[in-house]
Amino acid sequence: MSEQEKIAASVKNYDRFLAVDKKVRMVFRFFCNLSAVALAVIMLVAVINLLGEKLASAGASWAKGIPNSNFVIQYFHIPLVFLAAGYVTLDQGHTRIDLLIHKWPRVEKLCMVIGHILGAVVSFFISYRGVTVTLAKDFAKNMRIASTASSMKCWPFTVCHCVGFFLLGASFVWALVRMYKFRKLEGVNPAVYLYPEEQDSAADETGEEVPEA
Repeated sequence: MSEQEKIAASVKNYDRFLAVDKKVRMVFRFFCNLSAVALAVIMLVAVINLLGEKLASAGASWAKGIPNSNFVIQYFHIPLVFLAAGYVTLDQGHTRIDLLIHKWPRVEKLCMVIGHILGAVVSFFISYRGVTVTLAKDFAKNMRIASTASSMKCWPFTVCHCVGFFLLGASFVWALVRMYKFRKLEGVNPAVYLYPEEQDSAADETGEEVPEA
């Protein structure tokens, strides 16, 4: 029996759950791609400003950068960070204390469950307050022009903030579902079992061995 068959035998309705999980990941990955667009905008603004400064110093009086570029970059960091946070957290793309993994795996699982529950509660609360207070009560304020030079409105970035925290809360909830589904298997990251090919490719890129879950 192969490793994948052993996993499927240990997890009830594994194939059906994997199909649902892939659809959930597609939603999170879509917003992660939007985050990548924000990163591209930041890079583009930085490059244009750099070229403008170099050409201006070389005597090209017509060369100019983007007005209020620091302001633009600051605002585009909002979708860059918050729209990708849920996708990263879903597959546990964060650091953990290795001592817990090797010495007290059950304690680490308990800590992960508690952390996910608290993370979901806090994230949903921030998203709720952002919608009911920042957007609803101060809607007129958020509709204002953020800067006359850049002609950017504030509300799209406020929406990104609220959506980002909602996705983060949803990722914590789905991570809990994953952990429950794979509770009989070792390790705290079910993505190791769900997408072993991604774990293998990550190991190839870093040159390190991926620890067995």
